[in-house]
This record gives sequence, structure tokens and C-alpha cells, in this order.
Amino acid sequence: RQFSMTRQAFINDDISFVTSLPAKYAKSARKTINKQVFQILMGNDNIYDNKKLFCKEHGNLVTTGTGITAESLKSMILAMNTQSFDIAFLDPPYGKGILQNSLEIIPEHMKDTGIIIAENPLNEEILSKYGDFVLDRQYRYGKIKISTFRHKDFVR
Repeated sequence: RQFSMTRQAFINDDISFVTSLPAKYAKSARKTINKQVFQILMGNDNIYDNKKLFCKEHGNLVTTGTGITAESLKSMILAMNTQSFDIAFLDPPYGKGILQNSLEIIPEHMKDTGIIIAENPLNEEILSKYGDFVLDRQYRYGKIKISTFRHKDFVR
């Protein structure tokens, strides 16, 4: 979309148009990306190997009717124990211990050159070492923090 405004309107900006409109577009873009990822996960379409995303061959099926709990997450990760990953993004519901449980399990399924990226609220503590993966960096964004973990042999 395009919009235009006069120089004077830009200078006055009484209603915070200049700052609020781009923020609204960014929020809309985030929602669109979230919806697309959700559709991919829920649609279970064929992926790069012409097999369904969730299938027996990928070893990532879990019993149906399981809610997202620490135990179900653990069983999902253990079901994928034949795979090793380059990147793991962790953003589970806050305050339920799922992040801490995941960080205990995931390092053994990571490649040594991999990176674990975890999001959690500022008031929720996480350790600085999980398996051979150690805290590399932390970034603060308002009330949340993003932590990156790397293998101890690959920390800068």
C-alpha cells in the first residue's frame, strides 16, 4: 500500500501518524507470517522430499489427543531422536517450565555447529549451560529476552 502526506503534516505529526502506521504494517506482517506457518503445520502438506511434513518416515508422529505439555513435548523430541538439527527456535508458553525442559533435551539432538534460540520473559530464569551448549548472547526486547546457545567448542 502507498500513502502520501504533505511536508507540513509530516513536521506536525500531531497524531503520531509517521510512527504508528509503519508499526501497524509491521504487526500485520508478523500476523501474516504466523498464519502462514500455522497453515503449513496444520495442513501437513508434502515438503521437499514429497512426503507429508508429519509422517512415519520423518519419525515425528505423536499420539493424537495430546495437549502441549512438557511431557508431550519431550515425547515429540524423543520421537525425532534419529535427526540432528542446525537451528532450534524455542518460544513455548511462558511460566509452564516447557522452555527449561526443552533446553535440557534439545542439545543432544543438535549438530555441534548448531544454534539454539530461546525466547522467554525477563523474570523467567534459564541456565547458562545445557549439555554441551552454553549461553552465547542475550538480547532484551521490552519484557522478553532472546537467548542464543552454541556448542561450547564454537562460542566466539
